[in-house]
Amino acid sequence: MFSQLSSFVMTCVFRDRFEDSLEEEVRFHLDAQAQDLVRVGVPPAEAARRVRAQFGSIEAMKDECLQARGLRSHRRRYPTG
Repeated sequence: MFSQLSSFVMTCVFRDRFEDSLEEEVRFHLDAQAQDLVRVGVPPAEAARRVRAQFGSIEAMKDECLQARGLRSHRRRYPTG
């Protein structure tokens, strides 16, 4: 319980860094999935399209990860425009 609370507090305190790190990790996994498709003969543009179709946008994946931690994205809390 303490480790979960500690993790939550650290995520809130270092939120920008956490979201940047999360985006980098999501991009890595999406790129790896696309590269796997290219290795089996799928053209790069088609591979990227398939990955986006399967997993959705990076922002949607980030939101899902944040929600799993009980957080919301900055976009929802402080909308721009």
